[in-house]
Amino acid sequence: NRTLLLKIPNPSTNSDLFATAMAAVTTDRVLIGARNTDPAGAAYIFDLRPSLTVSKTETNTVSVSWPSAWTGWTLQRNTNLISTNWSAAPEPVSEDETVKSILVSTSASNGFYRLIRP
Repeated sequence: NRTLLLKIPNPSTNSDLFATAMAAVTTDRVLIGARNTDPAGAAYIFDLRPSLTVSKTETNTVSVSWPSAWTGWTLQRNTNLISTNWSAAPEPVSEDETVKSILVSTSASNGFYRLIRP
């Protein structure tokens, strides 16, 4: 599951403007394009960074979760978005086969979370 950021249509029906297949990868995005059977073709840019899911639970806590497949990423917490004082989230991480998550008390102070790859 990656986020599609942008679809770039071929600017012309001239198939020479787009390669039959192309790809480019950066640390957090990938560009994939193919003419395939459609002479117009298209290129797609996908975001490769994992996203957090935040939801309220039945026990009146908040679950912050992300896919387990994203290995090497660390969950960090900060109480102030203006500050640069991000640190490892203090809550214990639970993991099943597909999702990593933490539970946060709704009575806790402000908390902002992010995933970072050291």
